Amino acid sequence: MNKLWSSICHHAQHKPDEAAILSYTDTLAVALTWQQLRDNSQALAQRLLADNIKVLALQAGNAPAWILGDIACSMQGIVILPLPSFFSSQQIKHALSLLEVDAVLSDQA
Repeated sequence: MNKLWSSICHHAQHKPDEAAILSYTDTLAVALTWQQLRDNSQALAQRLLADNIKVLALQAGNAPAWILGDIACSMQGIVILPLPSFFSSQQIKHALSLLEVDAVLSDQA
């Protein structure tokens, strides 16, 4: 993780407004700049640490929320239980029963 985090910080310092993550719905658009990626990842990592999260269930599509959650958990050594958006409610219940999850991060309502 140190190499990834170092690279993110380097890009955030040297090209803060350039696209780090692109997203595509109807058109290709900048989802996060390098500075936003660094700042949002760091803020989420600090929040998870403050909330004493040891195991986080991550329920998000293939989107910026997943990337931020993954980076933040990696920074804090938090175990991630991935809950892909295509899982049925029964699969989610089963997965959640396997680990003692402290919190769920989701991009869904």
